Amino acid sequence: MSVSGHDLEKSAIIGHLEGFKTFLTQALNDAGVEDEIWIPCYRAFTDGRDVAEFYSRCAGKGMTVIIVRSDNYIFGGFTEKDWGRSLG
Repeated sequence: MSVSGHDLEKSAIIGHLEGFKTFLTQALNDAGVEDEIWIPCYRAFTDGRDVAEFYSRCAGKGMTVIIVRSDNYIFGGFTEKDWGRSLG
């Protein structure tokens, strides 16, 4: 089993963009990420643009995919590392 585009439907940024979902799904599968269910832990629009809020919601969740939209640009990153429990 591997990551599926269906898991990314919840993304407010790329949920409706098939090309982006396909690219991200393939990149994660190529990186060996398998048997993962992707659940949004933070959305700046609804949770506020605050790093402490990000950490309180995403720390301790394990692997993370970050998807960012700034004007007409979409970018992001992936880490296998946990964000940890503190800012320091």
